Amino acid sequence: MALKFYKTALVLVSSFSLGLTACTPFRQVDQRVVELQAQAHHEVNNDEAVATLYTQQQANNPQQLNTLIQKKLNTAFEIAKKYPSVKVSSGQQNTSPIYSNHQRITGWSTYAEVILKSTDLKAVSELLGILQDELMLQSLQFQVSTQQREQVENQLITEVSKTFQQRATIAQKAWNASNYDLVKLKILSNTQTTQPFMYQSAAVATDAAANAASPAPMQAGQSQIVVEAVGSIQLK
Repeated sequence: MALKFYKTALVLVSSFSLGLTACTPFRQVDQRVVELQAQAHHEVNNDEAVATLYTQQQANNPQQLNTLIQKKLNTAFEIAKKYPSVKVSSGQQNTSPIYSNHQRITGWSTYAEVILKSTDLKAVSELLGILQDELMLQSLQFQVSTQQREQVENQLITEVSKTFQQRATIAQKAWNASNYDLVKLKILSNTQTTQPFMYQSAAVATDAAANAASPAPMQAGQSQIVVEAVGSIQLK
């Protein structure tokens, strides 16, 4: 009986030892994963303007109102044709009834937008000055054009990748590892505009109309393009 009990115990101990051996490498791998991040950024001049202009008209019936709105918009589009470098498009257009104190419809009101977009800031400035006779300025935003942003981001991807590798090497040496493998890497980009929206109220726009066809002053400002690398390495 003693001999049988000894053999059984020996088998159990051997199985337990094998279990530990199988789990140990996995735990060591987890413990030698280092997470890192690196960042690169450039300041660039905003090279694109986006302006939103609007008109708001009222009339007794929708037909009259539509005629008034279309006349305003068509005039604006015809003027804008003289500036082919400026992309012109229609924005939001909302029509709503006007009610009396007795909740009866007494007329109709429509709000319609025209949007200007271009990297030709001089042309946008001149066109805004001319359109002051027909429309009012809702907002003016300066931003980095898609083409410039992509060019800068491509440069920053190279920079941030080199920085990430440098930090990975520093971590490897600090932990006395012979080498490392890249486990995963995510590259993110972000553009932070330092020039805020320029807003012009209806009252200011009305006063500005007195200076018809005068170019609108512009200071495009700058934006910061940021590319960040976030990932992890496996130390060997």
